[in-house]
Amino acid sequence: MALRPNPVATYRVQLTPANDFAAVAGHLDRLAALGISHLYLSPVTEAVPGSSHGYDVVDHTRVRAELGGMDGLVALLDRLADRGMAALVDHVPNHVSIAQPELNPRWWQLLAEGPTSPTAGWFDVDWDVAGGRVVLPVLGQPLHELLDGGGVTIDAGAGVLRVGPQCFPLANDT
Repeated sequence: MALRPNPVATYRVQLTPANDFAAVAGHLDRLAALGISHLYLSPVTEAVPGSSHGYDVVDHTRVRAELGGMDGLVALLDRLADRGMAALVDHVPNHVSIAQPELNPRWWQLLAEGPTSPTAGWFDVDWDVAGGRVVLPVLGQPLHELLDGGGVTIDAGAGVLRVGPQCFPLANDT
């Protein structure tokens, strides 16, 4: 069956770990019978592990493992093609998570290198607010309480600052 190059009728699919590529593939016959030409898949890129919605992307270059990864996506695309259907992929650059910096390599690089980072243009940072530094509201209690309780630590060997459960890179010249 030939693929329809242009959408005739789309059906939006919210992908989640519970509704992954394999689960969606199980509905293709019904959708094809309805005249759906294209599935609109959203979102497909690597998100914070366990995310229920997937819009907290940490790596735009990888297909989300919890959805079946690249193999699962290719299998779904093959099953769509078998029915003369195709997919539209929602790939939105501003779907990004910075909540766990160590999971997002581009955010980590920006935090480590500042405005000269090659990834600085990926994020909307007002570099003038704090003299070229990123200001983040991460303290869950007053700083002196965190310091007194050991809630802020520096691991110079690993080049990281830990604030409670969060981890941040130290700038290269720190």
